Amino acid sequence: MRGFRILVTLMAIMMLVPVHGNADMTAMQQSQNDEEQPDANNTTLRIWSNGNQNHWSHFGSSDDQNQEENMWYGESKSSTLTVDLKFTMKPTLTKRLNMTVGEDIVGKIKVNVNGDYQDGGDGNCNNDCSNLTLKLKSGATTLHEQEYAPALGSDTDITFTYTITEEDSLWDKSAANPSLHVYMKLKGNEQTGFFGTTSGQAAEFTLYLSGDNSSKIEFPIDESSWDEAFQSDEMPMPVETPGFTLVAGAAAMGMAAVWFRPRPEDNSDD
Repeated sequence: MRGFRILVTLMAIMMLVPVHGNADMTAMQQSQNDEEQPDANNTTLRIWSNGNQNHWSHFGSSDDQNQEENMWYGESKSSTLTVDLKFTMKPTLTKRLNMTVGEDIVGKIKVNVNGDYQDGGDGNCNNDCSNLTLKLKSGATTLHEQEYAPALGSDTDITFTYTITEEDSLWDKSAANPSLHVYMKLKGNEQTGFFGTTSGQAAEFTLYLSGDNSSKIEFPIDESSWDEAFQSDEMPMPVETPGFTLVAGAAAMGMAAVWFRPRPEDNSDD
């Protein structure tokens, strides 16, 4: 019994000691990701890629994982080239944003396209090609989707806009995580002849990324987004709840007091 009483006392003492490990780790992670989240001085979403299969976006002005030449490039000499790139924000959006109703999201991407992507005519496509399609989403909601026909063989800036409405003005953190989908299908008809000579044109697609701001999306985030009251709906972590450890510790001390209560004197007559 005495050993059990000592154990209860130790548990009570441990409950009274505040635990900061998880809170400190969370604060550190938030600090590392802050520059990739929007703020009053940065409302520009940028797109990044490692040049292969990993593509992402965030509000940071640089990314050390971005492809060194700041571009995504795909090629197919004599068959179909399918471009299917999704730039979803990573890390996910952690702030509530109030978009300004009536103002525009303005996006720009820079591409260079070669080959054939027009169905019909004298080209290589036969109802199996596709114009360049850009789709901008807020979470599961599609805000903008449109097809474009970029010029062949030269760098082309393609801009798009979307006007914010009352219905889509509130972006509630990860539920409104932004993403940009870039899609296109082209065909090449390059042929190699005698002595290594070539004819025709390979299908090529180059997308310039955000390392030099070739591609980016500007958001009309209202200044009210940065008010503490607007962001204050976050629930504190259990270890950070004021009075939590004090209440729990008091309960444990109460248990200890019960077990340490002195025994009543045995006054019965023998």
